[in-house]
Amino acid sequence: HIVLPEPPFPDWHHDQTRLKAYHDFVNERQLQVYQSDNLHQDVSKLSAFINANPDVTAFLCLHDERAIELIEALRELGYRVPHDFSVSGYGDILPFPEQMACSLTTMSQNAAKMARHAVEQLLNMIASRPYIPSVTTQTRLIARNSTTTPRHHGLAR
Repeated sequence: HIVLPEPPFPDWHHDQTRLKAYHDFVNERQLQVYQSDNLHQDVSKLSAFINANPDVTAFLCLHDERAIELIEALRELGYRVPHDFSVSGYGDILPFPEQMACSLTTMSQNAAKMARHAVEQLLNMIASRPYIPSVTTQTRLIARNSTTTPRHHGLAR
């Protein structure tokens, strides 16, 4: 089961592309979605979602920041990550993630390659040269300690 917070910058093309891919994935697999614009204010809503869906074992967030907010909200409810729930983000953008109390599992995008491409294309646009408006980069899973194998028992709090 997946957490789907709205992207913080809905006009950004990469967020819209990622959001469409996400919706396609969820619809194809008929997955359940928990949506919240503010996890800190919606802790009771998150609690109700968990109580109504006892088989939930993991949350996937579209951004690392949202994953960290979710971990904090789960802790506020008395849950332990990853013992009770696995949480994963996207982006690998947090500084020193391994030094956090619960270092975040995430998908890393090649930010250096993306930045280099953006600068090259901007320079091409400025010089009135042809440019490529988008580029595809490979991602990789960085497994840290916010995820584990799914629990096969009920939640014990």
